[in-house]
Amino acid sequence: VRIDHTFDDLDSILEATNNPSAAVVDEWEADDDGVYDDGNDWVNSLMQSLPETANRLKGWRQRSYRAWVNRIEKKFVSPETSRALRTVKSIVDNFAEFGAIDVFSLYSPRDVIASIIALSRLQTVLSNDDTKRKTFGKEEEVEEALLDELAHYSHFASVAYGWKGGLFCGGLQFGQNNRVLSRRTGVKKEDIVQANWHSKANRPAYYIVRDHERNSIVLGIRGTLSPRDVLTDLCASTGNFIIEDGHVETNHTNDNQTEVASSFPLRIECAHKGMIDGAKGVARTTGKIITAELDANPEYSLVIVGHSLGGGVAAVLAAMWSERFPNRVRSFGFGNPCVFPRNSTASYANIVSVIGQGDPFATLSLGHIVDTTRALSTLCKEEAFRVEILKRLGQAKAVEGLSKDDLKWLQNAKTYLNQQMDADKLYPPGQIVYMSGTLFNLDPVEGISVGQKGDLRPMHVDRFGELMVHVRMFDVSRHLPVRYEAVLKRLNSDR
Repeated sequence: VRIDHTFDDLDSILEATNNPSAAVVDEWEADDDGVYDDGNDWVNSLMQSLPETANRLKGWRQRSYRAWVNRIEKKFVSPETSRALRTVKSIVDNFAEFGAIDVFSLYSPRDVIASIIALSRLQTVLSNDDTKRKTFGKEEEVEEALLDELAHYSHFASVAYGWKGGLFCGGLQFGQNNRVLSRRTGVKKEDIVQANWHSKANRPAYYIVRDHERNSIVLGIRGTLSPRDVLTDLCASTGNFIIEDGHVETNHTNDNQTEVASSFPLRIECAHKGMIDGAKGVARTTGKIITAELDANPEYSLVIVGHSLGGGVAAVLAAMWSERFPNRVRSFGFGNPCVFPRNSTASYANIVSVIGQGDPFATLSLGHIVDTTRALSTLCKEEAFRVEILKRLGQAKAVEGLSKDDLKWLQNAKTYLNQQMDADKLYPPGQIVYMSGTLFNLDPVEGISVGQKGDLRPMHVDRFGELMVHVRMFDVSRHLPVRYEAVLKRLNSDR
């Protein structure tokens, strides 16, 4: 595999930008000989002054706990997995520093449960407000050309799971992964450029194919399927990445010799750290291959697709390569997670995210969790306020069941809670397309056909600014790739 080291150099530049001072040595590291050394001689002097019985422990006095952990990691754990584990540990250890409140240790179970019920009912009733729906939604429908592309590439995103992933994603396809890829997408065997069906921490599985039907080179990135992929998901803090500018300047010397110098003005963006590392991992092993394919097919464009984690990594990679392949790279993500901050998520016209109604991962980031704990903490502390919310809600399931006075009071109460919910959050990337409709076109309660094939329309990013608390908030059946395939195919066939 030809490795593209472009991002190795860019990482060094970014590291120097973030840490202009000299590198700090980890005070818990040990020397090669295992001796604990943090730059203070008194530590070793103290160790040497221990009683003679302690000095008989076969060299344990010379080895710190951290030195042994490092050696075990190097022997049994890959560097990528080790870095991911350290990132996850850092998030857990510093969870309170993100602003999260441990409501279960601060308040009684009774107060916490009552607060969850109050917040859930308040969100549910006010989310049905027509005024709010009109604010978030857009009246126009998705163009037919875009719908056709989404329906087409949803198959490419699903098939990235291979035949094993298809067993629980709804596609019962048996055989080798490449054979399933060819059968599901219609791509010939000779047009499968590269396929790596095994993931690492911070480098998901992927494949590259030529889609002659659409004049495109397709890079399909797999979503979460293995424990290594889960590690990438859990690296949920934010990090920086560099967008490469491929502008080339040509200078002519006095002897008519031509010198070509590439200038790379750096643009730094922020995103989900696990997705950034995943995008860099894929870029290092696919960059040169994709460049060669696009050079050999100048009329083709690069389309990066994925579902869930794959869609998030695809979005970051499309942003990274937006200048490397100007006007030739696009990303289509299905069930995309939260990847970019609000101020940059809509700035990429080459990224499209399809978010299904009720998909639990569209409003799940560290910031969303922090906001929810803050709202629950407020309701736990202010019992009278919580009781009044439940009293005014009564048995209402929508705003139509409320009086004007109660509706106005509850809206003010929600505004008060929203003032506590101001953490920095991540959002689904790019232009967001909101998809309604179920897998089998059945009513979720009665289980009978409702005669509604679904809907697809653009949606404002603010629609995904709050984690909705309800009994189906973690219903992963709404996140399955087969649902996106089925609904998009249904909508496209009816056009």
